[in-house]
Amino acid sequence: MPRFDRLNDAQLNALPDEEILTYINAARTAGDADAATTGLQVLVYGYMDNIRMWVGRKVPRRDVDDLAHVAMLSAITSTLDGRSIGEFRSWLSTIVKRKVADYWRKGRLEEEPLFDEGDEHAPTIVGVEDDMSSMDLGAAIEEAMEGLSDVHRRVVEIAILEDQPARVAVDTVNAEFDGRLDPPMAENNVYKIASRYRTRLRGILADAERNDGGAGDGGTDDARHHDGDTSAEAP
Repeated sequence: MPRFDRLNDAQLNALPDEEILTYINAARTAGDADAATTGLQVLVYGYMDNIRMWVGRKVPRRDVDDLAHVAMLSAITSTLDGRSIGEFRSWLSTIVKRKVADYWRKGRLEEEPLFDEGDEHAPTIVGVEDDMSSMDLGAAIEEAMEGLSDVHRRVVEIAILEDQPARVAVDTVNAEFDGRLDPPMAENNVYKIASRYRTRLRGILADAERNDGGAGDGGTDDARHHDGDTSAEAP
């Protein structure tokens, strides 16, 4: 078995990504699981800004940090088989996609006050597995928009994708479509539009999971960041 020398956190943080990945694979070859895990933690932590950016494109901003943390924990407890940084980025991107899909499929959406509890169209949440399809969430979000009028699409953009209160959606839509809405948009309309959109989005994601069959996801202060690293694949 080849010799393997452990590095501490500071030494790992000073390495470029490619060398950290080489270190992780060498640790695994040497049977040093703890060293491999530490290396993976340092590598993933260096991409936290990317993870937040990817998550921020798909979920309301108030939940971005929490969901990014969930994705990060999933990554550092998963097995990375990649031998190149490109494979690592693709692996990390897939984990983020699945956690975003998990977010949209599970009952966390029920915590958002954007539907009327008495509305007949309020979504019903069914149990789903933790392993999510790696489908393009952006495509699913856009597919769920298909067939919506310009007014309803704008409501969805403001109330769901931008996570604004119903009153903001009402004021914005009525201002943007001034004189063309009769009657004007009201908060109750926003609740119903948002509820129906979520129900449709969940249905699209559930269909994708059935078609794909699902797939599994494959404490260190860190100065390594990839701010605005556009070479990292975005979900």
